Amino acid sequence: MGIRYMNERQYDKAINYFKRGLSIDSTDAKIWHQLGVCYFYKGDCINAKEAFEYTIKYDSTLEDTYFNLGVLLIKDKRYDKAVKVLNKLVKLKPDDISALLHLGSVYLIIGEYKKAVDIYTKIIKFNPDNLEAYEGRATAYWKLGLDNNAKADLIRAKELH
Repeated sequence: MGIRYMNERQYDKAINYFKRGLSIDSTDAKIWHQLGVCYFYKGDCINAKEAFEYTIKYDSTLEDTYFNLGVLLIKDKRYDKAVKVLNKLVKLKPDDISALLHLGSVYLIIGEYKKAVDIYTKIIKFNPDNLEAYEGRATAYWKLGLDNNAKADLIRAKELH
């Protein structure tokens, strides 16, 4: 019932059902994840983070949970923790372009430009036409003082635009 209400965007009703499920089995990671998603869509970041952290505690293989938690941590400007969470996701799913893009962005924000270059280069290897990867890598190159590399990536980004 919780998933039905969640799909209908009736998050409060879904939350009540998921909480009932957790009262039966408080270690069910999938229920914790769904609860976190409901809180996420309601804009309740505090409860969403808590639910996603419990999800990971009970099942460290649910990839979507790492992504959602990473996004929340970025939103909260808890970049060091976001890096850890997103890196765990990338270890589970090395070709997750969205996770890699978020990770590259965080590296740019915290000034880890070499790591950002590495992440964006990895994305480009997976998808040579990824506009965001070229733009992100160009920014990282520029911050590293590698103007020719930045220019080459900007030219490629313009071609993709």
